[in-house]
Amino acid sequence: MASDITHVLFDLDGTLINTPEILVDILRDYAKSHGKVLSKEIECVERLVKHLHRHGIHMAIATANRGRALMDSRLKMRPFLDDDLYFSHSVAGYDDPEVMFNKPNPQVYHICVKRFTTPPKSNANVLIVEDSLTGITGAVASGVYSTKFTLIPGVERLVKHLHRHGIQMAIATGTSSRLLAASRVQMKPFLDDGLYFSHGVSAYDDPEVVLKKPDPQVYHICVNRFKTPPKSNANVLVVEDSLTGITGAVASGMKTLLINDQKLCSFETIADRITVICNTFDDFKPETLGFPPYET
Repeated sequence: MASDITHVLFDLDGTLINTPEILVDILRDYAKSHGKVLSKEIECVERLVKHLHRHGIHMAIATANRGRALMDSRLKMRPFLDDDLYFSHSVAGYDDPEVMFNKPNPQVYHICVKRFTTPPKSNANVLIVEDSLTGITGAVASGVYSTKFTLIPGVERLVKHLHRHGIQMAIATGTSSRLLAASRVQMKPFLDDGLYFSHGVSAYDDPEVVLKKPDPQVYHICVNRFKTPPKSNANVLVVEDSLTGITGAVASGMKTLLINDQKLCSFETIADRITVICNTFDDFKPETLGFPPYET
């Protein structure tokens, strides 16, 4: 059966490029600067949190998501995410009344730090752990990324396959236009406009985008900018890797593909509304959504 999907939107960080690996590199560099070695085992988030807790490190959660989504995650991951077990408190950037600018603006981190009962002496005494380009941009200098971008395994094969079969594609990201441009420079010519992706929309500072992910507005605006738009939202597939992104994608009324092994985040509250879920791009079979299968 032929697919009715004519257009595909890709998220950027964690979907097209390797921000999870960048996170591990930052943690390794931080450990090295303190005369320590980050072992493979410590890269597991639960082991890392418990290790830091044993050594008296104060921890909190600073998320760009809604307070309700944070609460749902806590209920699913009890007691690990409970306040006062490992994490003293949390700030949900999307709807916290004190947060005026969500990630990649650093405000959510500053507010989260201020809410520690015993605050740090300075920002230099705080480590921020992130998995996305949007998040880590607000946490560290942009120069961290200058030589570390790589494509997520399997995504290049999928993009080229869809392109060969006439599928129109674009990038709908929550990050800034400056960082989208920096990614394109590092990943030339793959991410250039006009090769595989006709255009990109950066929700953080695009003048037409008022509401950021998980609101679906960025996807609707991105679709409207195709020179030949789809007949309807049902003819569009959104590819995402995060809970924030896939929540907005589902709300858009478009078909959705989630690429996430679900080891570090629960998607149970929304899983039954996602069209297809795969651990990796290599696990995805195009024919699942009616596309021609990969050539052998």
